[in-house]
Amino acid sequence: MATDSPGVSTPIRAGLFIRLVYSVALLAFLLSALVGASGWISLAIGGGVAGGTGLTGFLIIAALVLFRNYQVLRYPAALDARPPTAFGTFLRNAGVLAMLAGAASGVGLFLVKPITLLVFRSAGDAGIGYFVVGLALVVLANLGWLGCLAFELSRACGKPLPPEMESPPWWKRRQDVAVLGVLVVAAIGAPPLLRQGAGKQCRDNDLANCESPMKKDLQFFGDPSHPQAPGQPSQTAVFEVLETKVHEPELIIKGDDWSSVSWDKEGYAKCRSLLKSADDRGRPELRGWQLFVNDPKGTRKAREFGALFCNAEALWFVDYAQVPGHVILTKFTIAGEFVYRLKFEKPREPGPYDGHFMNPTFRAEDGYLYFEWWNTNQSGSDRHVKSSMKARVREPLPVVPAAPPGGQP
Repeated sequence: MATDSPGVSTPIRAGLFIRLVYSVALLAFLLSALVGASGWISLAIGGGVAGGTGLTGFLIIAALVLFRNYQVLRYPAALDARPPTAFGTFLRNAGVLAMLAGAASGVGLFLVKPITLLVFRSAGDAGIGYFVVGLALVVLANLGWLGCLAFELSRACGKPLPPEMESPPWWKRRQDVAVLGVLVVAAIGAPPLLRQGAGKQCRDNDLANCESPMKKDLQFFGDPSHPQAPGQPSQTAVFEVLETKVHEPELIIKGDDWSSVSWDKEGYAKCRSLLKSADDRGRPELRGWQLFVNDPKGTRKAREFGALFCNAEALWFVDYAQVPGHVILTKFTIAGEFVYRLKFEKPREPGPYDGHFMNPTFRAEDGYLYFEWWNTNQSGSDRHVKSSMKARVREPLPVVPAAPPGGQP
């Protein structure tokens, strides 16, 4: 760990490898903070550092991290340490191990997919494996800054060096002061500039000149008039619980067994046979759309977001994410005619156990949709089940298209 042999009055100098690990560990902390403030990981850990400090606070932290990295990489003596005591040696070694773990986890955040497939062989239902691996890497990446802190404390655990051996304080270097000043000013000034450059948000007193937060979603969707598009009206349905089973302790289902319980491979293949990917060559507006095989005109389309159900007469497209706390089911005939779009509120989730359909149980019967709704989470390759419900929602009446001008069909 040292390039110089330590003596009574000689500082221990960290080699280039340790300095690089120190820097990567700090950068891994910043990356984990960003990942921890997004998606399902944010919900699992409460937003993390970035979510808790706000944009300005996080940018100031990032500025300090970048400044420390600049010092460590710019000055070989930046991590010089006193000849350590036994406790100092312990802190130094523990700090290096933690920094290595944090740095490796930070790099791993760029490799979530291959790591998931290596560990679990498949991502599981709805890609839950990616969430599990991402969450673990975010948590482990925080070992990096803890290792840096332990390493810094170890530098002071020993006999003081003679004044001529001590590195000069950083604030006596004009270049360092200038670099820190630029970084902090940029961190404080960036949020107002970003807000000024962003589109106006919709407010009651300025609807004519606002930019809706849904605008980007609609641009991605490509057809804002389509029944599945964000903002299209939904008919509200009531989630009726027919039977509930709470598992105490939780029910554990092995990975291979879980696939057979939760996934209807033959049923999904049957549903997929009713659709075909749109040929978007030269037609970017069709990118990502599915066309209905039984549509004689070949123009009706839909988007598949994940779960897909069907019978001999219709298909149901499931959207778990468009409306927070709700599930949207959009029904089309097998020829692609829109029937209805219903929305129901998800039942309350017991802690970190996400609720979802059990695909093989979905069926339409006597004006109702029947299914099982399970609350589960992933642990390694196993699925932990907290509760399971048999439930139903009433199918709404089909939407009747408005008559064209002149009353002609």
